[in-house]
Amino acid sequence: MRVLILVIFFMVSLSVNGQEIGSVQSGEHSIKILKNNDIFSFVYSDVNSNSQKFLNSFLFIDKSSLYSLLMDGFESENDHQMIVQMIQDTIVKFEFKNIKGRQLLKIKQNNLSTQTFGTSIFFTKDEILQLFGKV
Repeated sequence: MRVLILVIFFMVSLSVNGQEIGSVQSGEHSIKILKNNDIFSFVYSDVNSNSQKFLNSFLFIDKSSLYSLLMDGFESENDHQMIVQMIQDTIVKFEFKNIKGRQLLKIKQNNLSTQTFGTSIFFTKDEILQLFGKV
């Protein structure tokens, strides 16, 4: 129980004290990248929640590696997924789907230490470029 409280406190402190690198709003849902010291946090509204204000997040260290991974995923025209283990026992699945000729990305997360799950809405390549400040 203490670990869960510490993880929640850490996530809240990141969102409060973290420097926002980029954000994208798509309807009622959003994604953001925050930086605190040398750790980045990918924060998104969870579609499984009853409230669009419920945010889920995962931590990562190298912004350029995550950016390259996502951009490489948009290059394929076929539906596919990439599964990555992030820090703090978090498994993230990046699902790329080609819907009506547009390549879209959905993020699914499974935090093994807190046993929490999260899913984002679909985002376009342009929205991910905007998120990383590449537009």
